[in-house]
Amino acid sequence: MSDEEKPRENTKQSTILDILRNLKPGDRIEVWWADANENNVKVTALPLPNYCVETRQREIGWFVGVQKGDTWGDLHLLFETRITDLDSVSVSKHRISSIPLARKCIHCGEYTLTLVHQLVSN
Repeated sequence: MSDEEKPRENTKQSTILDILRNLKPGDRIEVWWADANENNVKVTALPLPNYCVETRQREIGWFVGVQKGDTWGDLHLLFETRITDLDSVSVSKHRISSIPLARKCIHCGEYTLTLVHQLVSN
């Protein structure tokens, strides 16, 4: 990740950024993040139960890198969640997860972290 692609730091985010700066491909990581949600409900009066608002995710894998998406230029955290042994007949040997990590402000050009709430390097 180049200096121009590094997300803007603030107190809560600096821990995630510090970990990202020190990660090397293949390092084992644990990622906690919140994803969108979809539910059928009988009423729409707020506040809705939290299970209608967010899906909390925890994924464990091996760090691949950070890459900018082509569509909006958001930075994505890429990590491997499954490796198939070399003797397998499967064509795909690696399963990669991508989580939006940071979005670039259209006004100032700085990146701000988005979905990832906690990152742990093991």
